[in-house]
Amino acid sequence: MPIRHKVSEELAHEIRSELVPRLAALGVALVQADYSGYQGKGGIDMLGFIDQSGAPIDIEQADPSLTSHVRDVLAAFLPDGFKESEGGQGDLLFEVSTGTLRLDHERNFISTRSSSREWRI
Repeated sequence: MPIRHKVSEELAHEIRSELVPRLAALGVALVQADYSGYQGKGGIDMLGFIDQSGAPIDIEQADPSLTSHVRDVLAAFLPDGFKESEGGQGDLLFEVSTGTLRLDHERNFISTRSSSREWRI
């Protein structure tokens, strides 16, 4: 399951010039997104915003459109194929002050181990 290693300059610019200032203005230090997929369906399941002290921030009151914007931007970093077959899941952590995004991904698969034995009695 390939993971994108390069970010388009356009997306990087959008994150630096638009997203980071909006999040920082609301005191967001960390954005956490949990995602999962299976049998062709899936996406970001949970999106959390954390301040410098580790406390959650409800940004919906201050900037209602920001949650969907963050969700759309972070979806570009989800690994290719994470929704296919047995799927996969993971976390995306975006550290606002450093502009660092970390992906921890788990891929699901079914494994079969076969063995046979023969006895002559």
